[in-house]
Amino acid sequence: MQNQFPSHPNWTEEQKKVLLSSPNVIVSGCAGSGKTLLACHIAIQQPSTSHVAIMVFTKSLRTFISNYVDQFDRENITVLYEYEWVNRDFPKFDLIIVDEFQDFSYNDIKNIIYSSKLGVYLFGDSEQRIYLKNFQKENTIDILDLIKKTNFEHFQLTENFRISEENKNLISSIYNSYSLKNSKYSTGIKPQILHFESIADELNWLKNFLLKNSDYKNIGIFLKQNDSFVCGYPYKHKVRKEQIFGIMELYDYLKNGGITCYYKHKNNDNLDFSNQVNINIMTYHSSKGLEFDCVILPFANYANDNYGTYNLPYVGMTRASKKIIITYAGLVAEEYSKPFNTTTFQGNIIKRTPSDEISSIDKDYLRLFIKTKDKHSVEIDKIRKEYQHLDISDCNTFKYDHEKIINIKSKPL
Repeated sequence: MQNQFPSHPNWTEEQKKVLLSSPNVIVSGCAGSGKTLLACHIAIQQPSTSHVAIMVFTKSLRTFISNYVDQFDRENITVLYEYEWVNRDFPKFDLIIVDEFQDFSYNDIKNIIYSSKLGVYLFGDSEQRIYLKNFQKENTIDILDLIKKTNFEHFQLTENFRISEENKNLISSIYNSYSLKNSKYSTGIKPQILHFESIADELNWLKNFLLKNSDYKNIGIFLKQNDSFVCGYPYKHKVRKEQIFGIMELYDYLKNGGITCYYKHKNNDNLDFSNQVNINIMTYHSSKGLEFDCVILPFANYANDNYGTYNLPYVGMTRASKKIIITYAGLVAEEYSKPFNTTTFQGNIIKRTPSDEISSIDKDYLRLFIKTKDKHSVEIDKIRKEYQHLDISDCNTFKYDHEKIINIKSKPL
């Protein structure tokens, strides 16, 4: 993102304390508190003879930090992501700086400490923890456990510099127990939650918005999954079945519509933050630690769930500095259907209510239309037994995008 991070920041007093601290510290703070910028400048201020690593969990954050650090011509700084570090047999550095510690397990942290000659800096925010396990299937660590187990000095950043007052109002209304409670500026631009009759209408709106855009230089479009899948959701007393695009399908759709954009799909990192206007498509997971003028969260319908990760929408929304746009077809996703302040956004929320005739279809039934990973596979006999009152006329499995999908043919309710 061109010029998104200043090369010579004006540090606050609490940020200066972190910059002046010695290694072996933990730095926590809400989204937008400057953790990644601080991590970069701690690396930059080290002597040129010191071999420094900035370690992150995602390729996209590695790309972003590398682009920023490169402008300082510091050949002693290596930016890498955790899986890359493990595959290099845990190389040692003089100093290791971890950004997003909540994505690492305690064993990861111990290995990092062992591999650093002078010590470590650990930056993170447990409220942005969306990985429950690391690549080795170990539990990721919480801030309180990290402080207890390392006994490191802890600095807490309390101010938010990224997220506008309008965006903060929406986010804190949905996640009212979280620490995002302040903002440094107002844009006068309310977030939008936009409803569409179909996914086709939703896609057409997105294409037209991007073609007409002249307000935002850095746009992030986040999906909950890499690959497309078939989903079903109740709408107007019927079960509607549609395909939700994955990264490549959305990229091809926008590219064919005349839009220049970039993407990250699994191990294929084609993100670009260097242009005057950047449109990047990635998963919520890959957006961690990044910042955009405008964030678009499409396909936020009832059947497109968070796969057990409550913080996923929080991470996505807190990437935006100016504008949040959430779009959906049919019924809105569960995270936006709970009670919150409806004056904090523009648009319309259509959600399930107890009085709906379709309320007999619950979330489990809708998941029959969604891809299910092996560990969550569903027995056909169990489906028939649990949902026989819905008069399912046929039930069979088939392969789609190398994942299991349950295909249900049901009569209109």
